[in-house]
Amino acid sequence: MKWLSLEAVASVAYKEFLHIYRDRRVLLLVLTLPPLFTLLFGHAFETGELTGVPSLLIDRDNTPRAQEFIDIISKNKTFQWKRGSPDTSSESDLLAYGVKAALVIPAAWNESLENGDPKPLLLYLDASDINTADAVEGSVRQSLGDFQLKQRDRMIETLPEEVFVLGKQLPVGESRVLRTAVAVMHAARGRRP
Repeated sequence: MKWLSLEAVASVAYKEFLHIYRDRRVLLLVLTLPPLFTLLFGHAFETGELTGVPSLLIDRDNTPRAQEFIDIISKNKTFQWKRGSPDTSSESDLLAYGVKAALVIPAAWNESLENGDPKPLLLYLDASDINTADAVEGSVRQSLGDFQLKQRDRMIETLPEEVFVLGKQLPVGESRVLRTAVAVMHAARGRRP
């Protein structure tokens, strides 16, 4: 079997070019479909920042800690929050409220955080637009992470001095991670180790 020569490939390409050039319908498709699909797929997989998603927020805990989380998540520009009554029972019916997401802070959430067994926040998402749903879930997770970071920093600030003294008494070669943690605690308090 002989390999195709460059001359044969050029001959076939020229023949196809003539067919496309003579048939105006095919020429129209060849010229319009690539830019059209580029625009269509570019919009479908767009990764721009999502803002102003209509969302419902229901606070059944009504504690200062829950309010602190609400303050953090309210600053997130992804959401346009509507406040729902704590007595709302149909928060999963997103269409009825005209929203794409609903976030519920359960009753006794603060208490569960204090006990070390936190209750999960309930997040209902409109799955008809998976890109928006993923972005909203990511924004809620980010806000929750910011809240946890703030809580951790507050906890470090209230640690007794004995914790820092015990941290200094640990053997030096034992753990680089532990030394780093002690340095972070001192930095949070504005001291040198």
